[in-house]
Amino acid sequence: MAGALRPVDAIAAGPHEAPRNGVKNGAYAEVRPWVREPIVAQKVANLCQPIAYSAQWIDPNSLLGRRLEINLNLGLLGAIDLGSYLGPYREGTRPLWPAGEYLGKFMQAYSRMYQYTGDTSILDRMNLIATTWITAQKGDGWVGTGDRWGAWDIWEHKYTLLGLLEHYALTGNQASLTAARKVGDLIYANFGPGKRDLMQTGSWAMGSGSILEPMTYLYRFSGDETYLRVCNDILRAYEGETGPKIVTILTRGSKRVYDVTDTVSRWHNGRKGYEMLSCIIGIIRMYELTGRPEYLATATNAWQDISDNRLYITGTSTTHETFREDHVLPGEAADEVGEGCVTAHWILLNHLLFYLSADPKYIDAIEKSLYNQLSASQCSSNAHQAYFAPLNGTRPYELQNILGGQPPCCLSSVMRTISRIPEVIWAKFADDGLAILLYNQGRLTDRIMTPQGPHFLSLELESEFPRTGNVSIMIKSDKPAEYRLALRVPAWTNRFQARIDGQVYSGIPGTFLTIRRRWQSGDVIQITMDMNDHLIEGGPSYAGYYAFQRGPQILALDGRICLAAMGEVRVNPSEAINLMSRTDTLPKGWIGDQAYATPALVASGRAILVPFADAGQNGQAHAYRTWIKAT
Repeated sequence: MAGALRPVDAIAAGPHEAPRNGVKNGAYAEVRPWVREPIVAQKVANLCQPIAYSAQWIDPNSLLGRRLEINLNLGLLGAIDLGSYLGPYREGTRPLWPAGEYLGKFMQAYSRMYQYTGDTSILDRMNLIATTWITAQKGDGWVGTGDRWGAWDIWEHKYTLLGLLEHYALTGNQASLTAARKVGDLIYANFGPGKRDLMQTGSWAMGSGSILEPMTYLYRFSGDETYLRVCNDILRAYEGETGPKIVTILTRGSKRVYDVTDTVSRWHNGRKGYEMLSCIIGIIRMYELTGRPEYLATATNAWQDISDNRLYITGTSTTHETFREDHVLPGEAADEVGEGCVTAHWILLNHLLFYLSADPKYIDAIEKSLYNQLSASQCSSNAHQAYFAPLNGTRPYELQNILGGQPPCCLSSVMRTISRIPEVIWAKFADDGLAILLYNQGRLTDRIMTPQGPHFLSLELESEFPRTGNVSIMIKSDKPAEYRLALRVPAWTNRFQARIDGQVYSGIPGTFLTIRRRWQSGDVIQITMDMNDHLIEGGPSYAGYYAFQRGPQILALDGRICLAAMGEVRVNPSEAINLMSRTDTLPKGWIGDQAYATPALVASGRAILVPFADAGQNGQAHAYRTWIKAT
């Protein structure tokens, strides 16, 4: 594995602590940190920070490890034809969709996977993208592939800016920072008081306004106050006469995302989820820079409203790419459920709020999305993408591209987000200790803080999660040390116990179980958690229907396995669920190792449940159902 590097959009306050990678004969091997650090510190420090990518290994045979492998080898390295995305810059042709958006997201995905694997061919791809942008850039900073200030141009420059800054932080290439500054200068020269109205440019006011996020990074890396001025101008534009009033509505108004309406977009109801979440992410970054409480409240109120009123059981939101009224959550294919970009940015919002607060409720939300909607949207056999993944229906997987059909925005968003998985399996507290967030099999070797100072340790996690709730954690270190080890107790479990040296600790669902002691090399923690198989009622959109949940996973009937007609299968809600493993029913070539029968299903033939993320993996070939009618 290569350098211990953090992505641009996961930067924590304070100096970077270079972790160590691996233990050999008692000595820790150095790995290199970010080549470039921001020169402007956050005013609000994060309470947690991710474990460095190069300091960990995620078992490729585990569920999340398998997703990482598919995403990298079949997707980012196998399916993506960079030449088609770079062609418009080299040849001056105009693509149907804005190439810079997708390249910027690929850059961030490549960066994470280079950090994780050390594969220099991944870095070569990043260098190629950066060089192409720098060569194509005009003297005034323009590096777009469309007409000036048309539908996509600010949106496209937003992602080009993200990609250039990612490359600069990773490699230290000054040309990338110079090109990024030219983009920032272009925005400053054209938008703001007395200039063009940012909220009346392009296809969406919130799409254009979402350039706030990379502008905060440009300020932090350059230290140039001009870019902070641009950030404040964007925030004023949000609240101006032509803006969506996003801060006002979410802090002093109804506090409902449904009431935030784009002033330009006429897409269905004007409440585009992807663009609104992108703006909120930029507002969080401004909270980190300024400490202004209304910026944090904007994000936390939006999170609460989506969680309470607009979140599907699979961890996504929106129909037809827009937020709907409270509890209106239709799940059929015609409803265009859960755009991949919305799922991805919902996960990123939770990332940022968790590292600011150390509140495990945000990891609960990430876990739900990862194990269900996000994984479902990517084909497990070739990493193609389903733009939408309904709760009932099929998933038309395709390799989206810039030349026609669906744009590759979801393809690139989902690939970037799956590449972030190593950031949410465990975390370091800024002051003292380590947290285990997700119970996926793997190991880490890193430096944590303790009351006595920095301490190096290795941690190995053995688990078959989510098939079972039994987990073993072994700690190895050169010397004993006292610190806290925080075990996330999932909100969905009924019982969580941890045993060490004969002592039993019980956890409260939705919190951390914190164990503070003097840890010795060789200490082993045995965890057992109840997977809590249960039914979920269908709510207003599916009254009289139920769905099955096991641990974090939603289950579904799949037409390839279910011998009964799916429309005739019924659920008896008064019957004990008593899920029984039936992996013997999985067909040859099936990707996944979970299948369950239950006496709660009533059918004239075999009715088998599989994880929602595994269902429909043949794309259009087989339908699946999550909501099942009651007897």
